[in-house]
Amino acid sequence: MTSPPVRRGPVRLPHLGGPGRRAGQYLLSVGETAADIVSSLAVLILVARAYGPPGLGTYSFLLSVYVILSYAAEMGVGKYVERELAGAGGPAGESLLAEARGVVLLAGLLGGLAALALGSWATELESAAGGTGRGFWFLAAALPLNIYNDLQIGVLHGRSMHAAASSLGLARRLVLVLAVAFLSVLGAPPETLTAGFVMSEGWAVLGAARKVRLPSLTRVIRQRGGFSGTLRGGLRYYFTHEALRVLFFVDFFLLGFFVPAAESGAYAEASVLTRLFLLVPLGIAPVFRVRIYGEAAGGRREVMAHCRRAAARVFTAHSVLALLFLLYFPRVLRMVFRVQGDIPLSFQAFGILLPGLLYFSSVTILEPLYGVTGREDLLNRTVLRVVALNAVLNLYLIPYAGILGAAFATSLSLAAYFVLFVRGPGGEAGIPLSSYLLSGGIVYAAYHALKGARMPGPALALLAAAAIPVLFRLVGLYGEEKGGEGVNGGAGPGA
Repeated sequence: MTSPPVRRGPVRLPHLGGPGRRAGQYLLSVGETAADIVSSLAVLILVARAYGPPGLGTYSFLLSVYVILSYAAEMGVGKYVERELAGAGGPAGESLLAEARGVVLLAGLLGGLAALALGSWATELESAAGGTGRGFWFLAAALPLNIYNDLQIGVLHGRSMHAAASSLGLARRLVLVLAVAFLSVLGAPPETLTAGFVMSEGWAVLGAARKVRLPSLTRVIRQRGGFSGTLRGGLRYYFTHEALRVLFFVDFFLLGFFVPAAESGAYAEASVLTRLFLLVPLGIAPVFRVRIYGEAAGGRREVMAHCRRAAARVFTAHSVLALLFLLYFPRVLRMVFRVQGDIPLSFQAFGILLPGLLYFSSVTILEPLYGVTGREDLLNRTVLRVVALNAVLNLYLIPYAGILGAAFATSLSLAAYFVLFVRGPGGEAGIPLSSYLLSGGIVYAAYHALKGARMPGPALALLAAAAIPVLFRLVGLYGEEKGGEGVNGGAGPGA
């Protein structure tokens, strides 16, 4: 989601009150985003430690079904309502909410039926999807609640009740972690852990009922304008940057139909570790977004230089972390999971996923540049291309190469997003494509040079932390060229 571009007038930031209240709003935004990632990782780790790779593979498949169906059925209505409520009130706002409630109720029903239909077919397969029938029943119950909650959170944000929306989101995720932990302690079969979705979404519905009053069902039924306007409005927000979260579940979904649960679980172990690289970029994105638009009001040159430095710093920090993960992968895997799967196979998948994650995570916080440069439509097209590419690559590679094919598909898709970004607004910021490619080669060479070194862990970490930034500066990663000139292969306007 982006704000109006600066070329159409100065950016006006929302009034958040005094410094203390403003800081509280920022912390809630950061906390909500970070909690989403942390809770997802925590649940996957809990499942892995309790059930091993087969149980993790089963749960990962059902989780992917839940994420993909909920996103597909919701159709961007929550984001549309959030935007529209900020400028609409009185009868206009009530009419919008009546239409939106009708749409999400219908969408939730269709999403639940789709889950039941998919479950009746998938459970007959001899793969990770097999034997997951009970899990689909819980998904069918949770999907309508999830879509309804997305609308209620959108209403809260649209009415500037950001603290209430963030608190509701945090509670929603905490209940999910506690529910899965409780069910795993009871020894529930892994496919029934999806009951945790029903518990967390049900809790959120009850919690939001005291804060959000939507039009009655009678008003929804009598709505004369129909639902077409709300559907068209929601589709405008369908392929925004947030659609990329679906990309991280397409591989889990398709693996469920082609590989056994244990093999899918080994892939999930590698995937969990790579997703740690999204924690910082996505966690700080809300604060960074406000800062970019605030600086854009004073001039674009400063914004572009700031974005270039931020991307380089994120890439550098993650490169050091990636190098250490590669060098100590078995130790890290044993520390996080109770290792029962194939460590070499997990390591191969991790090594393939890592390059794409490094490049993607370095620019994902710069999504507001699409708004600053007046290219919101380009963001939608870019996301659509990347998600479509990911689906096609997964469908082609998984039947032939299994989890390694899924890793290649995801990594290539994330790298494609990075290249498209650099050819678009990233080019105006002077992000040097060739320097990033050289830096990736440096990480690869450093791993092969150090993997046989007999050095204590702390000494190796200090060496990597000291050497990597220096080498990156030498190849121009922190180039001081002004934004808009397209440095070192970073194209200007394009794509």
